[in-house]
Amino acid sequence: MIKIITDSGAIFEDEAEVKKLGITVVPLRIRLKDKVYHENVDIDAEGLIQEIARTKAIPSSLPPTRDYMEKVYRDLIKEGDEIIGIYTSSHINPVALVAREASIPFLGRARITIIDSEVSSYALGIMVKEAAKAAQKGRSLDTIVRVVRGMIPYMYIASFSQDLKFLRHKKIISPSQAILGTMMGIKVFLIIEDGKFIPLEKVQTEEEMAEKLAEFTAEFVSIKRLAVLKSDMDETVNAFLEKFSNLSFKVKPSILPLNPSMICYLGPRAISLTIQEGGA
Repeated sequence: MIKIITDSGAIFEDEAEVKKLGITVVPLRIRLKDKVYHENVDIDAEGLIQEIARTKAIPSSLPPTRDYMEKVYRDLIKEGDEIIGIYTSSHINPVALVAREASIPFLGRARITIIDSEVSSYALGIMVKEAAKAAQKGRSLDTIVRVVRGMIPYMYIASFSQDLKFLRHKKIISPSQAILGTMMGIKVFLIIEDGKFIPLEKVQTEEEMAEKLAEFTAEFVSIKRLAVLKSDMDETVNAFLEKFSNLSFKVKPSILPLNPSMICYLGPRAISLTIQEGGA
């Protein structure tokens, strides 16, 4: 059977299902000052937030090493010679680039296809699960790749960050915008477009954040899946859910914590919506 691999930037609701589907998850690395952690192995979201508060430092999300990725491929090839790797957007973490380089020694021994998802978090998790389900059904590698690539245009991520120094550190906004915005209590609205975080608007209150997220959601004709990912934003989440309940969608939102790699970008006070367009 074709093996499916992804990175820990993917968020799944049910870890037991991940194991059942045979998905291999490679941990991204999190650098904070002079320490390097492995996401969801020796640091989780809560632990990262505590370390950010203690050190006052801004973390960075790093890919696995090439040697590590080669070992993962070597182990997977023992089980089958066809592998599909679906990874976090290369603009957020260069894991797909490292994965591609690590596949070179196995040319001629295995067929390894690398897909840059152009997204991360829950959207990446959706794509990976669909690929794994198709693999279990015996679909061909080319068919699975076509299905996954076909999902990319229907994935949307919209976020708010209150920690503007994180956005400045990732060069999403300028230093002057970060300083002035922090002084004014600004919250920045961002979307992921072509794999990149793009700042669009600024608001000042929790109510305005919830209203903007509801407006973004209302633009869709149909939604197949919707997830609210949060870190210390309970009031905004509740306000958004109340507004969402007044819309005509039948989908039930999933409420999940932001993972460490997204906190590296958005900071410890953030909310992010993932929408998969389509469905009833």
